Amino acid sequence: KVVQAYVSEGNACFVYPSAGTGRKPLYRSYSGATGDHFYTTSLPEHQNAVAHLGYTDEGIACWVPAAAGPVTVPLYRSYHPGASDHFYTTSLPEHQNAVAHLGYTDEGIACPTYATSQPGTSPLFRMFDADTVDHFYTTSAIERNSAEQNVGPNVSLSTTATAMQNAYNQASIQVSVVTTQFISVPPAVDVDVGSCSGSTTSEQNHLFGNRDDVQANDITVYFVRTTVPAFNGCATHPSGQPGAVVAQGATQWTMAHEVGHVLGLSHVNDNTRLMTGNGTANITTNPPVLIASEIATMDGSPYTTDI
Repeated sequence: KVVQAYVSEGNACFVYPSAGTGRKPLYRSYSGATGDHFYTTSLPEHQNAVAHLGYTDEGIACWVPAAAGPVTVPLYRSYHPGASDHFYTTSLPEHQNAVAHLGYTDEGIACPTYATSQPGTSPLFRMFDADTVDHFYTTSAIERNSAEQNVGPNVSLSTTATAMQNAYNQASIQVSVVTTQFISVPPAVDVDVGSCSGSTTSEQNHLFGNRDDVQANDITVYFVRTTVPAFNGCATHPSGQPGAVVAQGATQWTMAHEVGHVLGLSHVNDNTRLMTGNGTANITTNPPVLIASEIATMDGSPYTTDI
């Protein structure tokens, strides 16, 4: 799973950051399976999306006018069924173009809002991730800035998966990348991993809770920008949620190394070995070596399955 990045598209509109007279909440939810952020003022619609459509409740995005007024404008809503993307805009021409030419379905007006700043309002920032085709809206500048960071791995997933398979061939273990998912977890862009020695932090617990479409014994690898403190990766994970974090600057061998830890392997002081404790950038063999005792440990892990 890749903690995703977005491109800023400016301000969608102006809204209220808190509750007040004449205001109603705009609820926010997110589908990790489809990479879609969904916003609605209808509590029943929000609850149905969470209960039955695979969305996770992300609370209240902001508050909007309870009714249209002299200075409000409509926030139009449309949906792309192929890309599973909800799109919101105050521009009628932009809305109409999305419906007429970009594959979106008109879903009417989400709510009244403001095109310009009004007393007590804040901008609702608009972002777009072209990889997952997701429009994302937030009033939080911190969340916006985090979401806009490029946090994908410098070494592609296909390269690291191939390298992992080459290393694990020594153990006759088949590596299967079952799903790839882009997830929005802004606090985990630079994830606090503490000492990475067995105890997880609150940020790790939050990140590892994102296991959509993952079976209980599947190992989930989260690609983030950095770990704090700085490591190439960290395999410390919450109980019952096997997985590891891999940082943006990791090498082609880091994923195989960290998953090795999840399978029960420890560091060694030998740069010809996959489990070298001197950093995977210092590995001198291709593929790096797995010895017989390590292979036995991997084979005995509950996360390897006979096929």
